Amino acid sequence: MTSSPPGPDQGSPTGTPAPGSGLIVEDQRARRIRRPIDLLRCLLAVLGIAVAAAIGLLAGATATGVQIDAVGASRRLPHPVLALLGVAATLALLLWPAAIAIRQLTRRQPRRLGEAALTGAAAIALVALANTAMRHGAAAHFYHAIAVPGSGSGATGPLDGYLAGLAAYATIIGLTGPSPWRTGLWLTVGVYVLTSLGTASTTVLSLLITLLFGRAIGLGVRYAAGEWSQRPTAEAMAAGLGSAGHPVAVMRRVPQEGIESRRYAATARSGDRLDVRVYDRDQEAAGALYRIYRWLRLQGQVRHGTPLTLGRAVERRALLSYAVDEAGVRTPRLVALISVGSDATVLAYQQYNGTTLAELAADPASNGEEGPDPAGTTQPHPDPADATQPHPDLAGATQPHPDPADAT
Repeated sequence: MTSSPPGPDQGSPTGTPAPGSGLIVEDQRARRIRRPIDLLRCLLAVLGIAVAAAIGLLAGATATGVQIDAVGASRRLPHPVLALLGVAATLALLLWPAAIAIRQLTRRQPRRLGEAALTGAAAIALVALANTAMRHGAAAHFYHAIAVPGSGSGATGPLDGYLAGLAAYATIIGLTGPSPWRTGLWLTVGVYVLTSLGTASTTVLSLLITLLFGRAIGLGVRYAAGEWSQRPTAEAMAAGLGSAGHPVAVMRRVPQEGIESRRYAATARSGDRLDVRVYDRDQEAAGALYRIYRWLRLQGQVRHGTPLTLGRAVERRALLSYAVDEAGVRTPRLVALISVGSDATVLAYQQYNGTTLAELAADPASNGEEGPDPAGTTQPHPDPADATQPHPDLAGATQPHPDPADAT
């Protein structure tokens, strides 16, 4: 199975049969989604900026030592080679955004390209403002902590605006997974950093803060605005269930609950009802902050490592379902586990009519509360003191013990 193309979800309108398949779909398709992993990565980038700034302010000698070692290592290369690498890296950084723009246009993703360009421009403007603000007031001490010693006042500043904008631009584009584009970007940035340190035009801390600053801006914008949904459609999941031996005639979206991203009530062509739970990869880190808090708060005997990856979460639920089914526990049986492309995993359970434990606990009759009898009157609860009284049929009667001799 393959996932839907990037961009807004495509498919039939809600509540109408899919063309040529006879499948009835009732779904609420989100055009843009927020990925919890983006928020977590943004917070980690901000934390990295804070740590780098603290090192520059509180551990100046250590930062100076690291700078000296990095410059010495960079200058081991011959000067002509270092100059040639610097020119090549700078030229590659200038051409790289144009190459990515052509790639996005060929993939018919102009909106994402426009968002990436605007975010990169915003990052460049913010870096320029930060360089200007660090020259005055209390921030001047931080400016001298991360700037190259002896740099004149006419310099643009310790933070590289273009490098930060490039990091934000690449973050919005979303070069995820192993790809030659991502490898080429990291290689180009690495050569640029090496040559910049070799020519003593910047410091390790300023480069680190620049990259983290651009990364944080890109992740923050992507989480706040959301990104175009690439989730597989209900039609794609129905086709996957059909290939697994469970052809589906109806797919209806039900309110979300649990850690799964989506949930559907499906009706098979045989008349059986299925509870379809979808685990989308874009919700992989949902609840990660609470799990980290729980891991830190509880002791080792109580806490348990809840899997953070999508694959481990689905595998754990599938194994639990198989285990309880093998033990004879009456729970919905897992009938299908399929992957819809690389973006979602689907678990299909048999659906039964019955009363859940939550509904049973909410039932007044099950809680021992007073309820009407068949005649419409309310029966009082028995008095606990009456439990010590003998039964009327047994009052005054003494039951003799059997004689052991009669047993012979």
